[in-house]
Amino acid sequence: MIFGTIEGGPGAVSQVLAYLKTHNSRFASVKEIKESLNITRQKALDSITFLREAGYAIETKPDDGFRLISSPDIILPVEISAGLNCQRFGCRVFSYNSVGSTNHTAHDFAKAGMPEGTIVIADSQTKGRGRLGRSWYSQSGKGLYFSLILRPKLMPSQTPGISLIAGLAVIRAIYSITGLQMSMKWPNDILSRDKKLAGILVELEAELDRVDYVIVGIGVNINHTKKDFPRHINRIATSLKIETGKSFTRAALLQQTLVHFEKIYDNFCNHGLKYLAKELLECSAVYKKKVSLSLGKREISGTVVGFDDNGGLLIKSKNKLQAYSAGEITMHQTFAQFLEKTGSKRKSRS
Repeated sequence: MIFGTIEGGPGAVSQVLAYLKTHNSRFASVKEIKESLNITRQKALDSITFLREAGYAIETKPDDGFRLISSPDIILPVEISAGLNCQRFGCRVFSYNSVGSTNHTAHDFAKAGMPEGTIVIADSQTKGRGRLGRSWYSQSGKGLYFSLILRPKLMPSQTPGISLIAGLAVIRAIYSITGLQMSMKWPNDILSRDKKLAGILVELEAELDRVDYVIVGIGVNINHTKKDFPRHINRIATSLKIETGKSFTRAALLQQTLVHFEKIYDNFCNHGLKYLAKELLECSAVYKKKVSLSLGKREISGTVVGFDDNGGLLIKSKNKLQAYSAGEITMHQTFAQFLEKTGSKRKSRS
């Protein structure tokens, strides 16, 4: 079931919601709202009614007007678009109660000609996907699951960097809301204390010399508790709630991710990774680490020394430096790290 759509920018409901939010719980009269937003009195009143029915707590006083008391944690387009400070990202929002995969749905919209910046978001996914055919656990109401359509004027060989800049946008967004410092395991995992908190899946439709479109799927574990995760991922997954002890609204994190992503993406399309390289190395979980890179039946062991201009992983192995644009990374653990992860401790002799 589709929750709703917003096309071509925010409508009256989003404008009214953004106006109430920016007034810090102060009352605003109907006259003030309609004149400030250049809408009719009836549109202002209809917008208030819609917001209340969607779960927003709005107080009314006959002489003072309306004020916003609290907002629900919902992914309605009106909540996403209200106050979103982007030029293109979020220009169209398609919100669903549940889909098989937001990436799959976004592919359909991209093939139909939807513009860059179009978002497909779902409260849950029944067939959420990660890299290499893995599934992504997408519990209803707990996480952020969305896909973004991009139409970059890049060569296909340049697209591996998109996964890195998407990860950087998520890291910046999480820090802006929570103060948590994340790390990124090339090419698509966002980690907190070596546990997976978010993942990115980049897919593209391209020819030899041009990219038609790119789909960037992003999943973030937000309000999950340890009991919410299935047993097979319980020890390797985490969430913002587990890390901070606090709950967060999904729309707020989405807005911050889109704002940061749009800026980073424009920088990347104009300059490549030139001005982002330092930050990418600082938040990399694999930089200067000994790793094994699995390439099907072939395996490369060496030390990560950075990224190339297209986002490929630079590994120094047997005094040879080579870039890799795909593969599965395994980090080599020290004995101390092994003990820490397994909870083992040496028994001291008395």
